Amino acid sequence: MKLRITKAGFVYIMITIFIGIAAANTGNNLLYVMLSFLLSFMWLSGIFARYNLKGLTIEIEPPPNSFAKKEAIATIRIKNSKKFPAFLLWIKVIVKTHSQEEKISVFFPQVKDVSEKSIIFTPKERGFATLEIGQILSVFPLALFIRYTKIKKEAKFIVYPHPLPSPLPLDTSLGRKRMGERERDGFGTGDFLGLRDYTAFAPRKLIHWKSLAKRDELMLKKLAEESENPLIIEVEKLPGKNIEEKLSMATFLVLKFEPLGLPYGLNMFGKKIKPNLGFLHQKRILTELALYGKEKA
Repeated sequence: MKLRITKAGFVYIMITIFIGIAAANTGNNLLYVMLSFLLSFMWLSGIFARYNLKGLTIEIEPPPNSFAKKEAIATIRIKNSKKFPAFLLWIKVIVKTHSQEEKISVFFPQVKDVSEKSIIFTPKERGFATLEIGQILSVFPLALFIRYTKIKKEAKFIVYPHPLPSPLPLDTSLGRKRMGERERDGFGTGDFLGLRDYTAFAPRKLIHWKSLAKRDELMLKKLAEESENPLIIEVEKLPGKNIEEKLSMATFLVLKFEPLGLPYGLNMFGKKIKPNLGFLHQKRILTELALYGKEKA
């Protein structure tokens, strides 16, 4: 545990020294009493300050989904195992990416058992990212001194590409196929092949209502047209000016297809992922898009 003196603390020390010199020169008992009081108060404040920073455990909860150039929310949590609350705590958080380092201060006025705060930040680029806590400090009890402890706590997460709306050429079936879409004429009328898990916002034609009565849960129909004309996001064929725009457009399509319940796959410069649906499938594709050509931060 280390110590820094605040401006108020510097003034307090100067007053204490001045009174001490005056007491020594004059022999005034009242000045000696005042000096004893000031020194005792300083000693007690040090004891309370050290106790205030003990028994604290810090946890970091990274954002569940983070996209470049969009606000992300992470959670900082402090657990206090002491009998008495901790007061006036500051947590220094550093957000690190390949080319970014942002420092954020989080203030906890009081921590009894568990207290948490949300921090908002905006990653500037896709790829690996780290939330790192460098130190915890406190000005308790009277802001005369800053007591702080350096700690090493971090949480790694992945920043997905910034979703960029893709101007899809919807006038021809060829354009739809290349950009990862297919014609919707007669959608939901193909041969029935079986059932698959339900996803929110799926087209009504695909919902298998009888499954609700039999299984007490909704299922979706798996049709032949999904197997014959799967949605494949061709990253190379997207109309972006550069690779970053193409990856951003592919991210936009992933976020668009998943809520619609349309199975989709990925073809990214030779990297292929078969069409599927679900949270894990979406996360896998977004991760591939985010880490293309990237190294760990």
